[in-house]
Order: sequence, then structure tokens, then C-alpha cells
Amino acid sequence: RRPQRKEMNELLAFGGFMIVLMCKQITYNQAVALAARISPEASAAHQIVYAVSRFCYTLGDTTGATAQAFLPPLVKRKPTISKVCIMACMVSLIASSILYFLPTALFTTDPTIQAHVTSVKLYGALGLLLHPVVVALEGCLLANNDIRWLVKNYLMTGLASILICFFLRDLPSIWCYLFVYQLSRFLSFLPRALR
Repeated sequence: RRPQRKEMNELLAFGGFMIVLMCKQITYNQAVALAARISPEASAAHQIVYAVSRFCYTLGDTTGATAQAFLPPLVKRKPTISKVCIMACMVSLIASSILYFLPTALFTTDPTIQAHVTSVKLYGALGLLLHPVVVALEGCLLANNDIRWLVKNYLMTGLASILICFFLRDLPSIWCYLFVYQLSRFLSFLPRALR
């Protein structure tokens, strides 16, 4: 049978979050496409750093789920937000250390690719340092039903990603951009979550 109006409304309630996820994906897909245009070695190095980062992002993503699960309704939110952010900071240190200190020789013996990986590890680690806290704050905003604000924020960020990527010419600038992306989310989410 055809879905009823109520069922469609329940499904479309997730529409805002789907927009948020698509905007995030645009940012990371742009970085992959740009790295591929630079050279095969840059693309391979990007894939190494990106794969390790994605593994570590999963560690950070747990902080967002924790924030959504444990943020109390309306009262006593700030102490809970602080606890979630402290937990996220501990996860951040672990995740960024994994990327920064992981030997590149585990993934490739090619010296050119190793040099590319080494040139971006710092930016990748800095981005990972922010990611769990950013995701925790995003989880707090989701728990506060602040999805409309998140959609507006991510639409602007997604548009900026598309425009900025025209100016990125090498692998370090791509990973610097990904770090700035995390920083911009942190700087916009923190005051919104604590208001």
C-alpha cells in the first residue's frame, strides 16, 4: 500500500539530518577528488591518511552518540555537555596520536608516497584532535533538536567547501583545509551548544 501522510512525515523528519550527512560527504569527497588530480602518489598518500583518519573518526563518532543518548532534557545540560566534551578530548588525544605516530612504512615502501604522507600527518592529526569534540557538540545540538540550525550551518559549509577547493593545489593544502573545516565546525558548534 501507499504510505500514509503520517508515515511520510515521519520519514521526512530525517530529511534535515540527511542534508547534514550529504554536506559532510561533499567536503571529504572533494578532498579525495583533488588529491587524485595532483598525482598518483599524492592520491595514494591521501588514501593512506584518509583511511587511518576514517578509522579514528569512528572512535570520535561514539562521542556524538553518547551526547545524544545522555543529554538530559532542558535542565542541567551544561554539566553534561562538559562531561561529554571531556570524554571527547580523551578520545581526541588517542585518535590523533594513532595517526601522527603510526609509521608510514606500514602502508607503503615507496619513498615518494611516504614523503607525501609525512607532509600531511600533522594536519590530519590536528583535524582528529578536533573531530571527537566536534561530533560530541553536534550530538548535543541534535539532542537539543537544533536540526534546522545544523542544516543551515552545513549548507553554508558545503558551499564553502565547493568554492574553496578551487584554490587547493597540493596535498598539504587539502589536509590544512580539512583541519580548518573541523575548526570552523568547532567554533560554530561550541557557543550554540552552550547557549
